[in-house]
Amino acid sequence: MPLLHRRAFIRQSPPADLRPDEEVFLCKITHEIFRSYDEFFERTILCNSLVWSCALTGRAGLTYLEAVESERRAKQSLQSFPPSLLVPLLHLAALSRRCRLSEVCEDVYTFVKDRFFPGETVDVTGRNGARLACEILQVDSPHSSANGAPAANGYAKPAADDAIVISDSDEESDAFQSPTAKVNGKKTKPLSPSVFRYTVRLKRDEHSEPFTVRANQI
Repeated sequence: MPLLHRRAFIRQSPPADLRPDEEVFLCKITHEIFRSYDEFFERTILCNSLVWSCALTGRAGLTYLEAVESERRAKQSLQSFPPSLLVPLLHLAALSRRCRLSEVCEDVYTFVKDRFFPGETVDVTGRNGARLACEILQVDSPHSSANGAPAANGYAKPAADDAIVISDSDEESDAFQSPTAKVNGKKTKPLSPSVFRYTVRLKRDEHSEPFTVRANQI
């Protein structure tokens, strides 16, 4: 439902005592019924005013119908979004301390644009230059966490009381950082995306043997 002045808009319910034979004014834009022409006219003017915004994208300065269309396109786009990216992207967004949605999106994009995640389908370039569609099974880091498990995309697994945050730095390497995460008792910094290796498997053959590739092969 579109937002009115960035607040939830609630349609007016039909009058409780409305008679079946009563003549009313129907606002076809919002599908509301009004007994008074003045109320109907005010609602029509309001719907065509640039005071509406899309509840999904935050886009403002729209008419009611433009906001409805924006929400329809956003929902359609979400249906084609790769499920394998939903959890990591939402997790990164939750770590952000930005106030503006555009800044959150920029931080997340900067971090993930050169990184890949388990379940994601990618093209892998082989030694002969052929491109193969593969599914990522595991992300392999050059470091290991304290419990021996591979670090995930640049970070050793932090302790329970550690907090990974997005800083205000413009440098990509500092966009996400864990101030207290440690590997073998030492504090670590985010790793460059180029140092990761990925365990992958051919998409066309789920029974094929997994193999490891470098980041620059993806």
